[in-house]
Amino acid sequence: MHLIADIQGLRAICIFAVLIFHTSQRWLPSGYLGVDAFFGISGFVITGLIIDQHRSGRFSLRQFYIARAARLLPSLMVTVALTVVGFFFLYGFNDFRPLSRSALAAATSTSNILFWLEAGYFDEISKYKPLLHTWSLGVEEQFYLIWPLCLIFILKLGRSAFGITALFTLLGLTAAIITSAADADAVFFLTPFRLHQFGFGAIFAMLGRSRQVFLGDGLLKLVIIGAGLLLCAMSLASFQSALSQVAAQSAASLTAAVGCWAAGVIHARGSRSLIGGRLAVFFGDRSYAIYLAHWPVIIAFMTLIDEPTKFERLCMLVLSVAAGLVLSAAVERPFRLNGKQDPARNQKVAISLGSALAAVAVAGVALLVPQSGWLKPGETAVDAQAIASELTAALQTVCRVPITAQTRASDVEACFSSTKKNVLVIGDSKAAAIALALKRYPEIHVTELSLSGCPPYFGADENLLSWQFDNLQPCRILSGRPWAQVGELILNLRGLRGVVLAGNTNAQEFSARHLVENVAWLQGRSFVSAIVDNTPLWVTSVIRLHDAHRIVANDLRSFMDLHHYPYQRDRASVIQQESAWRGVHTVGALDALCGASCPAYTGNRIMYFDKVHLTAAGASALGRSGAFDRFVNNVLGGQPAYTMK
Repeated sequence: MHLIADIQGLRAICIFAVLIFHTSQRWLPSGYLGVDAFFGISGFVITGLIIDQHRSGRFSLRQFYIARAARLLPSLMVTVALTVVGFFFLYGFNDFRPLSRSALAAATSTSNILFWLEAGYFDEISKYKPLLHTWSLGVEEQFYLIWPLCLIFILKLGRSAFGITALFTLLGLTAAIITSAADADAVFFLTPFRLHQFGFGAIFAMLGRSRQVFLGDGLLKLVIIGAGLLLCAMSLASFQSALSQVAAQSAASLTAAVGCWAAGVIHARGSRSLIGGRLAVFFGDRSYAIYLAHWPVIIAFMTLIDEPTKFERLCMLVLSVAAGLVLSAAVERPFRLNGKQDPARNQKVAISLGSALAAVAVAGVALLVPQSGWLKPGETAVDAQAIASELTAALQTVCRVPITAQTRASDVEACFSSTKKNVLVIGDSKAAAIALALKRYPEIHVTELSLSGCPPYFGADENLLSWQFDNLQPCRILSGRPWAQVGELILNLRGLRGVVLAGNTNAQEFSARHLVENVAWLQGRSFVSAIVDNTPLWVTSVIRLHDAHRIVANDLRSFMDLHHYPYQRDRASVIQQESAWRGVHTVGALDALCGASCPAYTGNRIMYFDKVHLTAAGASALGRSGAFDRFVNNVLGGQPAYTMK
């Protein structure tokens, strides 16, 4: 299949949508849909290529795979190798270790599986995965491996081929919709839940070859332009819930497939639309190389600059494109196969396979470096995995009850002590550190009831509840109003002496009124109640700051997130004022951890695991600070609380 100008133009729209989204999500909230549109385009192009060659008797699986390897492998492998080498000098021990794993996964086309097993695409830590973008290449390469075999078999069924392809596409879409509620990450990363997007392209490739089109060129050009504009419009929208994301991603693939179909028809007639202009075709031809190069460049910027300005982000965008153009000129285009008669064919194939082996070797060596415990000169070992293991071990001393749709009062009561005063810590992921801090008081027994990723809210603001369900996937595991149900459970507990509410109130969706409602819910209960304000929020991971030798005099104040700090102080003040007259204790975690200075270490142990969460050492330091003394005194009936040192 010859390159079609309008399809290359659609590719240009897609790549710039992705680039702008990755440069700043605020600029284009759903620019990631460009990747989904690429899937639709790939399904159309590959299916059309196979059908045309099959009909002429020229199709060969061997030649297909060789051509794909020569097209994809050299640029990918050069990107993997250069990323590993470059970030060896930028990253410390804790960041380089996951990079080495992802390099090996990218070189073997399995990075989508690795990233599914690790964190999600949109979470904070994804910001430090220079090869995260290769997940989509893993999906695409797995599709290229499977689809030709399936399509050749389907084509042998004659007229049934279209119906079978449509049926499989529908089944794939149904599977993605059903699974999205239970495992949105699997639907995002794994190939089986993406096949319907390629299927849309395949359907329209078949349609364009089996049906005569009577529409005029003018109308078809409008279809192509409309597809491009619709992709731009969808990129400007915001799709937060798992189901709406599946719908948007499918719509982007379908839109691109329709645009490709119209482009193919007018191309056969010797025409093209405005989207097929020279500049658009130029960038569309190089979209693969630009996609490969852009994310490592952006991550390098983000590693060196904590909070880039708009101008710096614009520089990131320009340099990303420039790096992609260099990669295309130096690697991608020279190694493309120009048909079976390409005089340098054998040499190109050999170099393509050699680059793959070299990249796997580089990734393998990179994987061994952190495993060996080797450190760069001047680097001191703070092992994030060891810290996580220490935190996990410490939390095993706390009876923890996860909030699910099946959680009952009896589940919590089973954790209670018959000899000590029972204190229940309620919250999201921050509750764990608070529970550990309270373990410093041996006279009380601590139980944790938490739903990680879902800040507690006991008010009745339907707009906030809607935000929780739409934007925070963990909140969706319970129907209706999750924290209202938890509240009813708590009020029915027997043997409960104290309750501590600990959750993330950094989110700007939490207004002062919402915090007041939380305090009001605690007022006048039969148990002693307390509410914890937020722990400090830093501009980046404290472990990352340690690895980069940026912490001076054990003080993190210069790394305070100034964007959120006013909200933190304002909300801490609201909590204190409301709690004072409602008879609810306030635990000033922000002041306890960040007074005259903001220590990063207690002794020689680091206090923060990431930007906000405390390590086991940090939780112990908070417990020793005395911030919980008044609350524990009241839980004990006025007796002085003894704090273990």
